[in-house]
Amino acid sequence: MRFVRTLTLVIAAVLTVAPSLETHAEVTHLSESDRSVLEHPDAFTQVNRVGGIPKSVIRAIADASHDPEFRLADPGQEWQETDVIVEPRLSRRRLVFAASTPEYWLIHYELGGYSHSYHLVLVEGNPGSEKVVWRATMFEMVASMREIPSLLASKELSDNPADGF
Repeated sequence: MRFVRTLTLVIAAVLTVAPSLETHAEVTHLSESDRSVLEHPDAFTQVNRVGGIPKSVIRAIADASHDPEFRLADPGQEWQETDVIVEPRLSRRRLVFAASTPEYWLIHYELGGYSHSYHLVLVEGNPGSEKVVWRATMFEMVASMREIPSLLASKELSDNPADGF
C-alpha cells in the first residue's frame, strides 16, 4: 500500500512539472519589425568567426546576459561542451554562425552543460549603441540564415525572457 501511495505522489509530481519542461513554444516576444528583418535572410551577410563580430555587439550580449566575459569559441575550436569543467579556460559557448545587416546582428551559438542548447540573439543598433532586442533558445542547430524564416514559423523556438543565454 505504501508503494502505491508513493507511486501516486511521484506521478502527480511528474504531471505537475511536465508542462514546464515543454521544449516547443511559440515566438511571442519578437516585434513585427524585427521579425520582418529576420524573414529576409538574403539581406544578411554571414560571418563564421568570432573575430568577425564587432566587440560592441559581443559587449551588448554580455550586458544583457549579465555575463561580463561572454566568451564564444570559434566553430571547430575546443570549448566546454559538458557541465563537467575540465578546462576552466574554455568557453561554455561556441559560435555556430553570425550574420549582419547594416542595422542588425544575429548571433547563433551553442551553450554547453547539462542541457546542451542552441541560442539566437538579435542585436540592433549602430556601432557603440547596440542592444539585444530578442533572443531565443532551441535544442537543434540552425545551419544558416536561410533556415530562420521557417524556424520562426515553427514551434521549435522558445523566446521566453526567463530562458538563459
